[in-house]
Amino acid sequence: RWREAVEAYRKAANLDFSEATMLRLTDALRRSGQADAALSVLATFRKQNGESVAGALMGADVDLANKRWDAAAKTLETLKTRIGGQDATLLNNLAWARLGQGRGAEAVKLGREAYRLAPNNPPVIASFGWFAHLAGDKATAVALLNKATALAPDIAQYRARLAVARAAR
Repeated sequence: RWREAVEAYRKAANLDFSEATMLRLTDALRRSGQADAALSVLATFRKQNGESVAGALMGADVDLANKRWDAAAKTLETLKTRIGGQDATLLNNLAWARLGQGRGAEAVKLGREAYRLAPNNPPVIASFGWFAHLAGDKATAVALLNKATALAPDIAQYRARLAVARAAR
C-alpha cells in the first residue's frame, strides 16, 4: 500500500526531513508510480543537505539512469574524493559513468577495484564481467558473468550478458 505509505512519510518529513525519511519517501513515491515527485523530494533534500552521501549517491543514480554520464561522473568523483575509494558501489557506478563517457579502460580498472572490494556482490561482479567483455577479455568476462549468474540466478540481464560473452569470438 505504497500510496498510504507516501502520506505517512510526507507527514514524517514535515516533522523531520532526515536522510532516512527522504529515502523512505522517495522509495514509496517511486513504488507508487510517482517518479517525478520522488525526484522533486530528492532535489529538495539535496538543496537542504548538500553534504549528504546518500543524497549524492541517489542523484548520481538518477543521472546514470538518464545517461547523463558527465554529471554522474562528477558527483561520484567528488564523493570518492570525500569518502575515499573503498566503496564498491560508488566505484562500480563510477565505472558505468566512465563507460558512458567512452572511457572503457577506466571502466575496467574501476570495475576491477570494485570487485576486489566486494567479490561476492552480484551487481559488482556482473558489471566487471561486462566491462571485461567489452574490452575483449572473453575468459574473464565469462568467468565473472557465470559467477554473477550463479549468485543471482533470477537476474535476466546477467544471463543475457553471459550468453553474449560466451558467443563472442
